[in-house]
Amino acid sequence: MAGHVQGTEGVIQYVYEGGYGSEATDCPELRTRFDGIGGAIMIQEGVTSALRTENSPSPKSGHKMFLKHIVIKKLEDYFYRKGVYLFSHIAKPLGCISKDEGDLQEAYLHEWVFGTEGFPWVYVDSGGERRSIRLHD
Repeated sequence: MAGHVQGTEGVIQYVYEGGYGSEATDCPELRTRFDGIGGAIMIQEGVTSALRTENSPSPKSGHKMFLKHIVIKKLEDYFYRKGVYLFSHIAKPLGCISKDEGDLQEAYLHEWVFGTEGFPWVYVDSGGERRSIRLHD
């Protein structure tokens, strides 16, 4: 991993090892450059983002994941504005990388959010009692 890159390419600074799973690895980075479909966006102030690198990449999977998350985020924005959601749940998509120069690299950039994946099936109510969560589909 590059520690710090600066210049006409912007700033990309590795922060620390993030999370990993069977599909991908997330690494938090401070960035001023966000690659995407058709080019790159450069900003002045760095943003802590997550570089989600596919473990088993297929051609253009970084772009596909980015586009999928853009649609999901826009739907969430709509529901938030309509008052259906009280809080944002989806990290902001920021860019994507799709390179086939020797080694295939497919990645998706999104806002870095602290926490873990998963859903707690138990919560503590106002009286201190543990309650199970039941979802009604």
